[in-house]
Amino acid sequence: MQLYETAAGFYALRLCPEDLVGQSGQLIQFKLDAYAISVYALSKNVSTIPNTSDVVLTFSDTSAFDASANNGSGMAHITGKDLRLLLSKLTTIQPLGNKPETKPQNTPQANEDKELSYFKHHIQDVKIEGRYKPLDHQYVAAFFKATHNRSFDLSTMRTGKTGSTMLALEYLFRKGLIHRVMIVAPLTCV
Repeated sequence: MQLYETAAGFYALRLCPEDLVGQSGQLIQFKLDAYAISVYALSKNVSTIPNTSDVVLTFSDTSAFDASANNGSGMAHITGKDLRLLLSKLTTIQPLGNKPETKPQNTPQANEDKELSYFKHHIQDVKIEGRYKPLDHQYVAAFFKATHNRSFDLSTMRTGKTGSTMLALEYLFRKGLIHRVMIVAPLTCV
């Protein structure tokens, strides 16, 4: 069984004979881990691959086919989005063409990952309050704060907002981009 992303929001599920429990016209039954899934789809959504016994079910998040899943504790009606979520938890979504999923090197996300690595490298010796190693999410928040002139950190309490702010300030001090800081806080916090 393989799940492919064919276009934005569209998926193709390729089922091998060993995955199929049964197929009768538009009704496809297959097993997936602990689930038995039955899908009654339109004929345009079900096709076979020539020279194989494989069946392909195409759908999108908004598909309105009748489908149900049973994991032994009862039946549940599922939509296209539910099916995609269930399938993506138990299998990997691959790009069409059966190539391993790789992140292109010139995407904004890849460039941001490189910049974040550079940022972490320059402040890796910094400890929060002189003794705590920063957590990954604090590096990400600090990177965002250091690379944007204005930002809000609306994280919930006890998630390290102050620590990530100090990391960002330390980085900016080390790079010579700032020379002093004014911190405004209630007197009870000081």
